[in-house]
Amino acid sequence: MSKNILLLFILFASSFSFAHKYYFAFAEIEYNEMNKTLEATIIASAHDVEFILKENKVISKSLDEAKKNKKEYYAINDFMNKNFCVHTADSLSLIALD
Repeated sequence: MSKNILLLFILFASSFSFAHKYYFAFAEIEYNEMNKTLEATIIASAHDVEFILKENKVISKSLDEAKKNKKEYYAINDFMNKNFCVHTADSLSLIALD
């Protein structure tokens, strides 16, 4: 009986606990032999992207609102181009282009 009460208490208490947020991002880089280029794809949640853009004061509200605001739309593009780079073993940096 006391084990059942303890189990119920733990289940009840855990329903009020706060778990950390879980985010997912995925990156893939491939070499295109035909064009002799690196092709990179990064997939991140919109929530994460929105958070970093707000934190850096690139957007003021949400990504949905930013795409309606021409100034913020271009600010996002500028932010991504200035802050994304690929580093290689020989310290070569490739800055993202349009």
